[in-house]
Amino acid sequence: MLLLLLTLIGCSSNPKEIKITEEFSKSIQKYDEIANFSEGLARVKGVEGYGFIDRNGVEVILCSSIYDNVEHFSNGLAQVWKMDKGVGFINKDGVEIIPCGLKYDRIESFVDGLARVDKDMKYGFIDTQGREVIPLEYDYAENFSEGLAKVVRNDKWGMINKQGIEVVLCQYDKIGDFNEGMAIVSLNGKYGVVDALGKEIVSCKYDIIERFSEGVASFKNYGGDDGYIDKEGNEIINLGKRKMGGSFSGGLAIIHFLGEVKSKVGFIDLKGNEVIAPKYDYAQSFSEGLAVVEMNGRAGFIDMKGNEVISLEYESAFRFEEGLAMVKKNGRYGFIDKYGKEVIPLIYENIPYSFSDGLAKVKREGKWGYVNNQGEEVVACLYDDIASFSEGLARAEINGKYGFVDKYGNDTFDKKEDLQIEMKEKEIQDLENENMSQNYYIIQMGGKSGISNGKKDEIIPLIYDCIGYSIEDGRDDFFIVQVGGKMGVVNKEHKIIVPIQYDEVRYDKIMFHDFFMVEFQNKKGLYDKD
Repeated sequence: MLLLLLTLIGCSSNPKEIKITEEFSKSIQKYDEIANFSEGLARVKGVEGYGFIDRNGVEVILCSSIYDNVEHFSNGLAQVWKMDKGVGFINKDGVEIIPCGLKYDRIESFVDGLARVDKDMKYGFIDTQGREVIPLEYDYAENFSEGLAKVVRNDKWGMINKQGIEVVLCQYDKIGDFNEGMAIVSLNGKYGVVDALGKEIVSCKYDIIERFSEGVASFKNYGGDDGYIDKEGNEIINLGKRKMGGSFSGGLAIIHFLGEVKSKVGFIDLKGNEVIAPKYDYAQSFSEGLAVVEMNGRAGFIDMKGNEVISLEYESAFRFEEGLAMVKKNGRYGFIDKYGKEVIPLIYENIPYSFSDGLAKVKREGKWGYVNNQGEEVVACLYDDIASFSEGLARAEINGKYGFVDKYGNDTFDKKEDLQIEMKEKEIQDLENENMSQNYYIIQMGGKSGISNGKKDEIIPLIYDCIGYSIEDGRDDFFIVQVGGKMGVVNKEHKIIVPIQYDEVRYDKIMFHDFFMVEFQNKKGLYDKD
């Protein structure tokens, strides 16, 4: 019997929008600072000063020392600042549409066509021509959102529209954002509700009112009954004195049953019926048909009938978005699907937020990158910092230098000096594979390993601690990889074949031609290569 063990060698990707070219990379490398693209232009700083480049790397607004600072474009204008004159705005031709040195102490960036301004502690708004469309008569103002802005006069809050009309009169101590056409307001320590026309639907009589969801909002009265109100202000569900309600999602709401020692969590429907019994220590609202629940310090998922469809085995878990949920086990984060299958291996030390446009920002061994929802690390964890994607590109930082990465994993950094390429023909020959049609190289940088083909194209990114390989019978080429002490298998397209979660992975070419042998916590099994 020939037992061929794949040896680990060399210790140490895609949503499509913009693809970084060599010419674009060279144009970026001369700048000391860069910012994300906004409205087709990115702010840069060179030796001459600030300017803007387009997506081809062309300096459409030349870098100069005219301005001491510039901001990103919003509503077709970018805020600029001169130390001796103050704030102004330029258009995309670099023309100063609103001159620096206007009469205001401060001008914010434009939002929804208006910019907040203040002078002598009074606030108002100007339009993109610099005209004062809402006078400076408020003690404070926030930016517009969905056509309304919160304002303060004589220590009382209200809301104005873009015509400067007080839709909600300045008569409340606090006011929340509108949600489902309703806003929570407070007066003298009690809470009520107003609609988008400023009509007071519920007078300020409750101790707490939460935001509306699915047409209802929970309320609480200290020492009294808790329950839910509808958008007409009717109390439609009474929870009594021992239950505190959460927001509805998917027709169900979390209910806390307050016990003598510790409260338990269950779910009710919109009629107030108990659908899922209160037995959990903690729960999150339903998302995509599943909800996070916790018991005795372990987290998992239930369906809308209360069935535990994903076992409570995680240190923490987060709601499903785009078909995947982030989970944490043994101090590491990854993503699972709705069947509990590990799609993105639990090898990351930080994932600050979930997927957006099919990508999630991840951190491994102190470096940042991005994974897609297929489990592929499309942007390798090589960067000291990396921003969110904007218009197909994300700003990244390596050793104090700034550049861009695209969603293909290309970047504008010059890493040639750090890259070591080593031919591994001997190890390939040792695999006794007569169908080997090309050579592979182990490439290494910063203690991480990847794979390059005979053309020296990077086919497996530089993200693994160790890499081994298996050359098959013409169907595919496989590589055993290791990260953080866990092993798995990827193919030459960098698709995960065996999740990177096993203590050991081996391949027996003679006995188990179509399987990998895996071992986890002293238990052994076989994993189909397909």
